[in-house]
Order: sequence, then C-alpha cells, then structure tokens
Amino acid sequence: MKTIMKKTLLSLCVLTLSSVTQAQNNIVYTYDANGNRIKRALKSAKSQTRSKLDTNAEITDGRLTVNIPHGTSLSDCTIALYDLSGNMIFSKRPSSHAEVIETKNLRTGVYIISIDIKGETESHKFVRR
Repeated sequence: MKTIMKKTLLSLCVLTLSSVTQAQNNIVYTYDANGNRIKRALKSAKSQTRSKLDTNAEITDGRLTVNIPHGTSLSDCTIALYDLSGNMIFSKRPSSHAEVIETKNLRTGVYIISIDIKGETESHKFVRR
C-alpha cells in the first residue's frame, strides 16, 4: 500500500512540476515608453502559434538586425532601445523590413529592444560585448 501511495504522490509531483514549467514559458511582459514593465499576462493559445517578429536577430560586427515580417506596414512599427535602467537610448520607425541598428557606440552591457507593431509590443533582451 505504501508503494502505491509513493508512486501516486511522485506522479502527482511530476505532473505539477511539468505544468509549472510550461506556464513559465507562456508569460508576456508589456513595457511603457520608459522601459517600465506595466503588464504581465499569460499568452493565449492563439499567440503561441507564431510570433509577429523574427526573434533570430543577432549582433554581428556591432550591428543588431531586427526582421519585421513582410506584409507589415513600416509606418505601423516603432523600434526602441532601452538600457536596463529603463532609459530610452533611441526610438525610431524602421526604414526597411530588415532594420539594422548600429551597436558599436553602446557600452558593453545588457539592453532591451522593444518592437511595437500596431499596438502589440514585443521586447527582447540582448547583450553588447
């Protein structure tokens, strides 16, 4: 009887931990213009299917490339760069669907790039080395 009880309890713990781990990947944060977090929400099943942004942006040779999906009007987009203190370094409208941002002039550290498309904001952290 004790063995069955232990197995049942262990199974329950494993199931609980796996659901908690899954929930950690489904949280979306929204930031205001100053870089302050203003909203924390769970992603819906619809938003899990495909992000509006190509998150494979990398820093190479002092440049950060942000890929805006084709078919998106560039006038509906805003790109902003913040440091970890929440200070806005710059904000601009992209001029192409593959916007290149020079990072050579930034000090080494962690930065947040925030892309707003038609009121939906996505933020990504990157490290300038």
